[in-house]
Amino acid sequence: MSNCDCGDNPTDDLISIKDAKKILFDNASLIDDSEIVSIKNTTGRILSESLIAKISVPSFDNSAMDGFAFAFDGITDNNKKIPISNRIPAGKNPAKLDPNTVARIFTGACIPEGADTVIKQESCQYDNDNLIIKDMPKKCANVRYAGEDFKEQDVLIKQGAIIKPQDQGIAASTGNSNLKVKRKIKIAIFSTGDELLDLDEKISHGKIYDSNRYTLMGLLDNPAIEVIDLGKIKDDYNETKNTLIQAAKICDLILTSGGVSVGEEDYIKQAIMDNGKLNLWRIKIRPGKPLAFGRINNTPIIGIPGNPVSLFITFLIFVKPYIFHSLGATDFKQRSYKIPATFACHKLDKREEYIRARAVINNKGILELHSFNTRSSGVLTSTTWADGLAKIPPNQTHTINDLVDFMPFYGIL
Repeated sequence: MSNCDCGDNPTDDLISIKDAKKILFDNASLIDDSEIVSIKNTTGRILSESLIAKISVPSFDNSAMDGFAFAFDGITDNNKKIPISNRIPAGKNPAKLDPNTVARIFTGACIPEGADTVIKQESCQYDNDNLIIKDMPKKCANVRYAGEDFKEQDVLIKQGAIIKPQDQGIAASTGNSNLKVKRKIKIAIFSTGDELLDLDEKISHGKIYDSNRYTLMGLLDNPAIEVIDLGKIKDDYNETKNTLIQAAKICDLILTSGGVSVGEEDYIKQAIMDNGKLNLWRIKIRPGKPLAFGRINNTPIIGIPGNPVSLFITFLIFVKPYIFHSLGATDFKQRSYKIPATFACHKLDKREEYIRARAVINNKGILELHSFNTRSSGVLTSTTWADGLAKIPPNQTHTINDLVDFMPFYGIL
C-alpha cells in the first residue's frame, strides 16, 4: 500500500501556494547543529545565538574630525591666540589638557581629560605653537561619545540572522574573532531522464544536455549550503528508488529534477510513496504544478518539475524558503513591489501565475513591467532575459497599466 497524505488531488483540488508552504514548513527537518567559524567566513551563514556586545563602541570619547580639542567654557574670545599644548594622533592615550590651551587632534583620537569640544581645522588659523579661532563651534561639537554606536551588553545581531558583510564588521568591532553559526545544510541533487546527456557527451538526435542540474547548483551556491551532486539517472523505477534511499543516508534534503508528473516514465512520486511518505503533490501554480514533497527514511525530499522554467520558479517560491526555514533563518524575506504592467493577463483558472518580466524605465521616466514574448515553461532564455517575476493571482484579469506584484530576482535569488 502506498504511503501518501495528499490524496488523489485532481485538477480541482490542487493545493494552494499558501497551504503548500505551510505543509513544507510544518514538516521541515530543522538543522540544530552549530559550529564555530572565523568571522571572515561568516557572510551568508545563519547565526546560532545572538551576538552580545562585549564592549561599548566607541569605547572612549573621540574626535569626529581633524582639528583642535579644548574646554569650551575656558575659551571665550574669538581672534585670540591660544597656545597649542599637545598633539594627539589616533591610538594615543593623551595627557590631561592644560587649562586655557588647545590640543592638536586627529579623527578618531581620544578626547583628552579637560576638553569637551573640537573645532575643525578649517574654522581656525594655526601654526606650530598657537591657534586663532575664527568661528566658535557649539559646545561639545565634533565629539563622538563612548557608547554612541552601541553599549556593552547590547544585542547587536539576533539569533537566526543571515549574516551580512556589515555584520562581520560589527562582530569585529566588539572583539569577536569567531561566531557560532548553523552548520551547512547538506543537499543531494540529481536529475532524471533517459534523454539527458552529461556535458562531456556528444549531442545526438532526441537527446538534451542536463541543464537543470547546473541551474540547481547555481541556485544552491550559498555559504550556508553544501551540495552533493549525484549526477543524472535513467527513467527506471529501481534506479530511482535505490538512488533516493542512498541519498537519504548522506544528506539533510534531497532535491530532484524531473520525474514528478503523471507520465509513464515519471518515477519520483511513486518511489517516494512506496519507500517513504508523500506529503504534498501538485500545487496551484503556473508554471510548476507537479511539485512533490515527502520523506525517504525520514530525510525530506522535494521533487521539482523537469521543465527548466518550472524548476527555476518553484525553487524560488518553495525550495529556497524551505531551505532557510530549515536553517532557522528569521530574517529571510522575498520582496515584491507594485509596478504597472505593459501586458494584459486574463486568468480563467485557479492557479497563481508567475510571469518572467523585466522592469524598464519608459521614455516618460516611469518604471513599468514588460513580459517575455512567450510563457512556455521550456524556454530557459526567458529567465536570463527577465530580472524578476510578475505574480498574477488566480481568477483575476489584469489589463495594461494595472499594478502588478513584481518580485525582482535580486530580492529572491
